[in-house]
Amino acid sequence: MKEKEKQKEINSLLGSVGDERYALLVRLGKKITDYGVDKQLAAAAEGNIITPCFCLFVVVFWFVFCLLLLFFLIGLNCIPTCHTLLT
Repeated sequence: MKEKEKQKEINSLLGSVGDERYALLVRLGKKITDYGVDKQLAAAAEGNIITPCFCLFVVVFWFVFCLLLLFFLIGLNCIPTCHTLLT
């Protein structure tokens, strides 16, 4: 985008802006540098994000583990089954 087109866009947004005021706005705009993602936050988030897929994996893992433990304990007769409770 050329300077005149940029100035025309600014004028359409803010109303009539003189050349001095436009130059001031351009200088101020160039000083703004925090519009991107903070590098430290991005670096910290890279290793610390727990995705929904990972949470689902953990839940399924614990469910299967508990079922296997239950079947193992029933096999050792540590936990009575419905059949033994009814007789």
